[in-house]
Amino acid sequence: MKNIIEVNDLCKTYIVNKRQNNVLRNVSFSVAEGEMVAVMGPSGSGKSTLLYTVTGMDSISAGKVNFNAKDISKFNKKELADL
Repeated sequence: MKNIIEVNDLCKTYIVNKRQNNVLRNVSFSVAEGEMVAVMGPSGSGKSTLLYTVTGMDSISAGKVNFNAKDISKFNKKELADL
Protein backbone atom coordinates (compact mmCIF):
# COMPACT_ATOMS: atom_id res chain seq x y z
CA MET A 1 0.00 0.00 0.00
CA LYS A 2 0.98 3.60 -0.59
CA ASN A 3 2.14 5.68 2.39
CA ILE A 4 -0.06 8.75 2.92
CA ILE A 5 2.12 10.19 5.71
CA GLU A 6 5.87 9.75 6.14
CA VAL A 7 7.62 11.41 9.06
CA ASN A 8 11.43 11.33 9.24
CA ASP A 9 13.54 12.49 12.20
CA LEU A 10 10.90 15.00 13.35
CA CYS A 11 12.05 17.30 16.15
CA LYS A 12 10.19 20.05 17.98
CA THR A 13 12.02 22.24 20.48
CA TYR A 14 10.65 25.07 22.60
CA ILE A 15 12.79 27.66 24.36
CA VAL A 16 11.38 28.54 27.80
CA ASN A 17 13.28 30.84 30.20
CA LYS A 18 16.42 30.46 28.06
CA ARG A 19 16.24 26.68 28.44
CA GLN A 20 15.79 24.29 25.55
CA ASN A 21 12.88 21.85 25.91
CA ASN A 22 12.98 19.01 23.35
CA VAL A 23 9.38 17.85 23.15
CA LEU A 24 9.86 15.58 20.11
CA ARG A 25 13.24 14.04 19.24
CA ASN A 26 13.92 12.12 16.01
CA VAL A 27 10.39 10.77 15.59
CA SER A 28 9.95 8.63 12.46
CA PHE A 29 6.90 6.69 11.27
CA SER A 30 4.63 6.18 8.28
CA VAL A 31 0.90 5.71 7.82
CA ALA A 32 -0.32 3.72 4.83
CA GLU A 33 -3.48 4.44 2.89
CA GLY A 34 -6.47 2.92 4.73
CA GLU A 35 -4.48 2.31 7.91
CA MET A 36 -5.91 3.40 11.27
CA VAL A 37 -3.53 4.80 13.88
CA ALA A 38 -3.92 5.76 17.53
CA VAL A 39 -1.58 8.09 19.41
CA MET A 40 -1.39 7.20 23.09
CA GLY A 41 0.75 8.24 26.03
CA PRO A 42 0.68 9.94 29.39
CA SER A 43 -0.15 13.62 29.86
CA GLY A 44 2.72 15.81 28.71
CA SER A 45 4.35 13.19 26.51
CA GLY A 46 3.95 15.21 23.27
CA LYS A 47 0.84 13.68 21.66
CA SER A 48 -0.76 17.02 20.76
CA THR A 49 2.57 18.48 19.68
CA LEU A 50 3.10 15.49 17.39
CA LEU A 51 -0.33 15.88 15.80
CA TYR A 52 0.04 19.65 15.38
CA THR A 53 3.46 19.33 13.74
CA VAL A 54 2.50 16.44 11.44
CA THR A 55 -0.59 18.32 10.20
CA GLY A 56 1.35 21.54 9.61
CA MET A 57 -0.57 23.48 12.26
CA ASP A 58 2.70 24.05 14.12
CA SER A 59 6.23 24.44 12.76
CA ILE A 60 8.91 21.82 13.24
CA SER A 61 12.45 22.41 14.47
CA ALA A 62 14.01 19.70 12.28
CA GLY A 63 13.07 16.71 10.17
CA LYS A 64 10.68 16.11 7.34
CA VAL A 65 6.92 15.50 7.01
CA ASN A 66 5.59 14.13 3.71
CA PHE A 67 1.86 14.11 2.99
CA ASN A 68 0.89 12.46 -0.29
CA ALA A 69 4.57 12.62 -1.34
CA LYS A 70 4.76 16.41 -0.73
CA ASP A 71 7.13 17.78 1.90
CA ILE A 72 4.75 19.96 3.92
CA SER A 73 7.53 21.00 6.29
CA LYS A 74 8.69 23.33 3.48
CA PHE A 75 5.21 24.74 2.72
CA ASN A 76 4.50 28.42 3.32
CA LYS A 77 1.44 29.58 5.30
CA LYS A 78 -0.79 29.84 2.22
CA GLU A 79 0.14 26.36 0.99
CA LEU A 80 -0.57 24.93 4.45
CA ALA A 81 -3.92 26.71 4.60
CA ASP A 82 -4.84 25.35 1.17
CA LEU A 83 -3.88 21.86 2.28
